[in-house]
Amino acid sequence: MKISRRIAVGLLLTGTVASVSPVSVVEAATAATKLTAKVKGVAAGTQLLAVYSTGASARAKVSGGKATITLPKNVKASGKVSLHLVNPNGSYGGPVSIGKTKGTKTTWYGSVSARPKKTTSLGTITYSAAQQYASTKAAGSTATLPVTGTLKNASKAGKPAGAGRLGLAASKAVSSASLAPGDSIEWTWGVQAFAAEEQPAGGDLDGDGMPNTLDIDDDGDGFPDQLDQSAGKAGAKPTALYDAFSSLTTGIGSGQSAINYNILSQKYTDAAELRKQLSILVDANFTLNTRVVAPFLTDNSSLTIQDAWVDCTGLAWCLSADSGDTLDTFVSAPRILSWGDGNIKDYWKYAFRKTGQTTCSIYQPSSSTEGCQSVKWADFSMHKMLTTAKANGGSMPATAPAWTDHTGGFGLYDAYREFPAGWGPNKSGFDLTANVQPRGYTKFLDNFKAGDVLTVKATLSDGTSTEISMTVAPFFVTAPTVFSFTPGGGSEQTVDYVTAESCNGTDQPGCRLGSESRRVRVSAANPKLTVKFWRPQRMRVSGADDAIAGTDPYLDMGSLNYRVSGYSGDGGQWGYCFNSAVTISDTASSTFTEVKADPQYSNSFDYYKDGSADAAPSAGRYVTATIDFSKCKDISVTAGKNYTFRLDASGEELFGGSRTNANQNFNITFTS
Repeated sequence: MKISRRIAVGLLLTGTVASVSPVSVVEAATAATKLTAKVKGVAAGTQLLAVYSTGASARAKVSGGKATITLPKNVKASGKVSLHLVNPNGSYGGPVSIGKTKGTKTTWYGSVSARPKKTTSLGTITYSAAQQYASTKAAGSTATLPVTGTLKNASKAGKPAGAGRLGLAASKAVSSASLAPGDSIEWTWGVQAFAAEEQPAGGDLDGDGMPNTLDIDDDGDGFPDQLDQSAGKAGAKPTALYDAFSSLTTGIGSGQSAINYNILSQKYTDAAELRKQLSILVDANFTLNTRVVAPFLTDNSSLTIQDAWVDCTGLAWCLSADSGDTLDTFVSAPRILSWGDGNIKDYWKYAFRKTGQTTCSIYQPSSSTEGCQSVKWADFSMHKMLTTAKANGGSMPATAPAWTDHTGGFGLYDAYREFPAGWGPNKSGFDLTANVQPRGYTKFLDNFKAGDVLTVKATLSDGTSTEISMTVAPFFVTAPTVFSFTPGGGSEQTVDYVTAESCNGTDQPGCRLGSESRRVRVSAANPKLTVKFWRPQRMRVSGADDAIAGTDPYLDMGSLNYRVSGYSGDGGQWGYCFNSAVTISDTASSTFTEVKADPQYSNSFDYYKDGSADAAPSAGRYVTATIDFSKCKDISVTAGKNYTFRLDASGEELFGGSRTNANQNFNITFTS
């Protein structure tokens, strides 16, 4: 069996975390490979970051105008290394371009080749905060600096095309390369088989001066990677063996408030108050569903991963303890949601018991006396989690790397493999799945932003440490929201999200049209329903989105995939509405392309691809979809039957067929 994958570069979170002491490090007494530079124009606390073409990275704080980076010993010391700056607040500062002048012409490069077991001087790096990039010229003592990777479309002054844009291409013609969904990989006993050469994680595919791990648009097609438009399922190369996807769920019927700019802008005319209220709503509904497969952190096939955790030092939302005394200042340290099936369930069950508990059901809320504790991101490294699970009675081995009794679980829930990615019989490496909730309450959108730099760190079996850094990509802050229902043969009915409503003594939003209390009535004899909905929004990214008209900080997300599914409110299985059951259009005459489910893949579904671009939101800019329930699979069109339907807006396929996603539920009942 095969499964398609889409690698999303930019956001990597795991159930293993920062502020954790790794196992002891014992390094061989050999000369280190170092890069040294003078650095001008940066603020105190800035870090200089080096990224290998493999994706492995290392960094050092700029102190006294100087920085010296010791490169990891477990990757080829002569490999290509690009340089970058990380701001004191943990956000990406910009790339470093390296110029070499011959005659009157200066050629700009994005990488150097480090000299093995020696210190290589990069000269003086000068940073321009206004331009969001730094540069150095090889001259004098650095004239022989071995450079590589000519920058495409760099300015005469050396500004890379991706600088100040988080890599979102200035021109969609920067690269013809495709990182489309679909590298097919063999499915072997629930383990994904990768080849190391498929993984240029730290390479610069589009030549814009941003390595793929830091580039939110690594193929240079002008679309963020999670929403990538590169089409086809053949010949695509992934950029790293990891992915993550964000999920924002809001349901009329669940009692949650619908989340969309076109509602909130009516309720909150003051921009600051709107941002605050949106932060509260997103804080309550936003989850990062994350899946990590080890990046290619070492060139040594005999080494295995002993431990892994995330370091997001400096980021406002990445705390080891809750902070703030009032609701307006409160920021909750990010928690790992206890969850899971397959063999990872055993780890959650035994590692995260509350003090004094003898049992722990992962399906109980953390507030329940029978539920698992709510685990702070900073409390557990992978090694500590597994060791604790074993000590508390878990049935699975907890000592890495001698794990030979892998139990399968279709890969998605594999907690660990004994080999680094690209090595061993299955070439799988470390694999961990977890749900993480970054929180900030009123500060969510101030604290959690595209461009934040996260670093996954690991300790290998030889005692050396290794890491890989990546940036947060743009993400959903609102969900698709239906504002109008027209049953077949009936009249249009609009949903009033602004005016307070009540029913049965319950205040909004549980009494809106489309809620469980006020289901939309659809005739079983004419089982069609037309819905009008607003697209979800994301935050505008300064620099990357400057060409999009308007000044509003929120943007309608174009280029998404839409589908409809449902389940019986009277009990029963999920149903699914194929494209043949749905017709779709919008007010701007955008093209909606039918994407059929791939029969090779059990987790593939029909979608409609929205051909619109990102744009400023407007209540008059909406999508219309007509659903013929008689053509939906496993939907019983029978009078008296109740159903909850879900409208999904999602990006491209990530690893395992998952997609970054936002959705809304609405409820119907079939009438005679």
